[in-house]
Amino acid sequence: MRGQGCFGGANDQAEVTQQVTQLIGGLDQNPASGATLDESRATLLEALRILDARNSQHLAGGSAGWDALSRELSRQINLVAFELQQDDATIPAALWMPGNPHGFFETASLDYLIDYTPLVARDCRDSDLTTACADTLARVGDLTRLMALGFNVLNQPVRTQIAEINAAVSRLDAEWDYYFDEARSQYSWELLVNNMIYDPPGDVLAGPPNAQLILFHPTIALEYVGSGPQNEAAYDTVGMVELVGYNSWRGSMPLGASIVATYTPETTGDRVGLGVMLHIQHNYSIGVTRRDTGLGDETTWLFSVDLTKLFLSKSQQIREEFRLGEAAQ
Repeated sequence: MRGQGCFGGANDQAEVTQQVTQLIGGLDQNPASGATLDESRATLLEALRILDARNSQHLAGGSAGWDALSRELSRQINLVAFELQQDDATIPAALWMPGNPHGFFETASLDYLIDYTPLVARDCRDSDLTTACADTLARVGDLTRLMALGFNVLNQPVRTQIAEINAAVSRLDAEWDYYFDEARSQYSWELLVNNMIYDPPGDVLAGPPNAQLILFHPTIALEYVGSGPQNEAAYDTVGMVELVGYNSWRGSMPLGASIVATYTPETTGDRVGLGVMLHIQHNYSIGVTRRDTGLGDETTWLFSVDLTKLFLSKSQQIREEFRLGEAAQ
């Protein structure tokens, strides 16, 4: 019946169940809603207070034996309330689940601090439902309800922590995907160098770097020399190598810069030019070089789009090694 939600669950219409469920419902439905730790503790402590009040009203004062069980339950509730107020509280909510399956709070000797089996055996020996048996069974139902609610209350911090961890992992996963897929493309040697200088805080949940070194990165660019009869063509496609550079997305806009060398295969002047290039939003670059175009030293303009990432994908193994800081080991 407990497993079907009849005691302390979704199908239980008892007043105490409605009170406790409503009290912790906000935390349960949206654990990461922004409630402070103190506010969450206050909510859980109030739920325990309601359980203890119900315990005193409905379990105590019955036939011999029920007073003892009620006192033990009250002691356990107060112990938990004390632990909840500690910063390093560790509360085994599983102890509130049925054990044998009629006992709660299993001890090291495999006994149970609360076990209603002897009371049921004593009061319900006859086939007829006597007054004593009916009273005992009613108290068993209420005890089961209180234990189920207690488990839900104590399990709440775990659910909150799990929700927060899931949110953090999802956020970090998105940040790693951004690093590998949205930042500037990286060749294997660039990944190796960036991994070597990557210094996470020592746990597997570390975030990715928010900057990258660019090293001997080959690509192509569109070079603008200038129009006019002195130039055969205003635009030309040239090979380009980013000798060394740096790209960062720490601010609101990703920006980077590189020292570049260009190679022009068909020219009457110098085939090699040197210059600098500015990277904007990872994908777009504009730069200048100086070289002899055949008509003297001229400033040429460079335009480039990072198309390398279209064919240069990182394997899942490389991704995992980088995340765990193992690629450079």
